Amino acid sequence: MRLSFPFRRCHADRHGVALVKPRKIYIFPTRYGFLYGLLVILVLLISVNYANNPAFLLAFLLAGLGIVAMLHTWRNLLNLKLQPGRAAAVFAGQPAAFEIRVHNSREAERPNIRLRLPAGEEAETDLPADRMQSLMLHARETSRGRMALPRLRLSTRYPLGLFRAWCYVELEVHALVYPAPGRSMSLASAADDSGRTDMGSTSQHFRGADEFIGLRRYRAGDA
Repeated sequence: MRLSFPFRRCHADRHGVALVKPRKIYIFPTRYGFLYGLLVILVLLISVNYANNPAFLLAFLLAGLGIVAMLHTWRNLLNLKLQPGRAAAVFAGQPAAFEIRVHNSREAERPNIRLRLPAGEEAETDLPADRMQSLMLHARETSRGRMALPRLRLSTRYPLGLFRAWCYVELEVHALVYPAPGRSMSLASAADDSGRTDMGSTSQHFRGADEFIGLRRYRAGDA
């Protein structure tokens, strides 16, 4: 039995725009964040043991800095708008390029904005204030037909890298995947096969209009 967890996702509206809302954002400490927390606890224990007021001040200062960093990491994704762009048609086996437009409506820059696909393709940018930027993501598909854009993961580690905030975004965009073209023989191999008989010997005669020289092997494209 397979368990599925109900992820909170940002879905696109009727205009195709997905808005990152407050309750859709996840946040968790990074490994540097855990080390930072251990450092704060260690400083606090030392200050309690020795009753040192400057050590208390340092512990509370570091704890407050961590809380402020967590708030700014969460706010860096808040109210971002994502909408799909163009998706060019490709052949089967080739990576499909999806254009994702990210709009920052805030009057402040949003650094370290990352978009990632489940297969590992990632794009990163620093969004200027009140601007829109386009990011390109590539997804590989072997089956032909209409290929839907996989679920995106929007994340950031701004400003100090102590916390990682992310959310899942689903956009309605498809790319056409045509059948892969067949392999065509090169002129050198075709000329080599044209003078080769079924017994593997090469004829030394030139091919005439009505003369029968021999049989050749089947080539792709023959009736």
